[in-house]
Amino acid sequence: MQFAAKVLPGPAKFLPHKFSERMIDQVRTTKLSNGATVLTEHMPNLRSCTVGVWIRRGSRHERPAVNGICHFIEHAVFKGTRRRTALDIAVESDRLGGNFDAYTTHEITGFS
Repeated sequence: MQFAAKVLPGPAKFLPHKFSERMIDQVRTTKLSNGATVLTEHMPNLRSCTVGVWIRRGSRHERPAVNGICHFIEHAVFKGTRRRTALDIAVESDRLGGNFDAYTTHEITGFS
C-alpha cells in the first residue's frame, strides 16, 4: 500500500495521507447571505491568523475592452489609503510579522 506523506514542522515527522484528509474535515464552510463562502479552521496551538480572499474572476473573464483589469485591481489594492501610504501599511505589517501577497490567473484573482 502506498501513502502520500505530509511533512510537519518540528522533529522529522511524516504522517500518512489519511491524516491530512482528517485535517481537511476540520475546515468549516459558512455561506453568507450575500453569497460569499467563508472557510474557517480553528487551530488552538497557533497564535496567528491567515486571511485569504479568492475572487472567481481572472483574465479569462475579461472583455477585450478591459483586458488586464483583474491584474490592475490586484496591484491597486496594495497602493495605500487616504490616511496611510503603501509603505506605512507594509512597515506595520512587517513589524507584526505579516505578509501581503496577490496574484491573478486565468480563473482567479487572489489576495492573502
